[in-house]
Amino acid sequence: MIVFYEKSIKELKNLTLDSGGFPNVKLWNKYALKNNCLNNASLEYISGMNWHKLEKKIRLELI
Repeated sequence: MIVFYEKSIKELKNLTLDSGGFPNVKLWNKYALKNNCLNNASLEYISGMNWHKLEKKIRLELI
């Protein structure tokens, strides 16, 4: 499961950089389904953060 989590976080960072903004839940879940990534609920559960806190963490790591 950790492999899928790490892959999903990497893809989430790439999507954020490519699109110029952090995706909303609907957009992320659609992307995740097409690209074999974890959905928002799984990412929130594994990380222990809600989507908003996860966004802050991702944005800080991209600086």
